[in-house]
Amino acid sequence: RQPDGSSSLIRAREILTRLWHERFPPFEWTHRRPDGSLFLSESTISSVSLHGRRSIIVVVRDLTERLKTTEQLRL
Repeated sequence: RQPDGSSSLIRAREILTRLWHERFPPFEWTHRRPDGSLFLSESTISSVSLHGRRSIIVVVRDLTERLKTTEQLRL
């Protein structure tokens, strides 16, 4: 499940469909580490043409430390 409660598969399909037609803003996404633990990320996805082929580039930024710091400051 994603932060908005939606299914990961359904949400990914929506993002990829929109990406082919428009720019997509950064979004939060829940990922699973190899050890099985979950973490929240800020993900940026772009469509580019490379050697005549359309490709997708995804940059994933782990938000774990930022969220810890924000919580500590809040307390």
